[in-house]
Amino acid sequence: KNLRVLVRKTAVDSHENFRKTQNKNSLAIAENFYTVYLNQFLAKDDEKKEIPEIQMYLAEVKRDQGKPSDAAFLYKQVIRSKDERYAKQAAAFWMNSLGETIAKAKSGGEATKTLDASIEKDFIEASDYVADNFGTKTEGLQARLNVIVAIAGNPKRFDEAEGRITKLIERIMHLLVIGL
Repeated sequence: KNLRVLVRKTAVDSHENFRKTQNKNSLAIAENFYTVYLNQFLAKDDEKKEIPEIQMYLAEVKRDQGKPSDAAFLYKQVIRSKDERYAKQAAAFWMNSLGETIAKAKSGGEATKTLDASIEKDFIEASDYVADNFGTKTEGLQARLNVIVAIAGNPKRFDEAEGRITKLIERIMHLLVIGL
């Protein structure tokens, strides 16, 4: 028990140290200790339902290390957990991490068609999740627009993009009519 507490405390302390000092070594320590905590302790016993919380922390660390695809993977796991405390926030972060991954791949020329299709699929799924859960709030409307832009970039999906544009305009018009 003491070791478990010490591992989590070390991860959190290192993470907070990075937030204060921007010391990248603290990120590496936090990453390692969060990973050990997830894999060695929570994999065996998660009575307190800590896994989504620790995955969120680890995803933030990965994002700060410039590993958006690793962060996106963790955010997706949190969403799949359906933990009400973290799922919505994870979806928004997932969508942003996927956007960063796409931008990084395009700027580095490292994207393959398979990677693009996989990332695009995840990006659309994340954006749809955010749109459905945030509804007519700014985040929800922005997510709907993000999906349209992603889909419209693929000539084979123009019809789908057109349908989504129509639905978005109808939603906005409805909001205007009811006096948002």
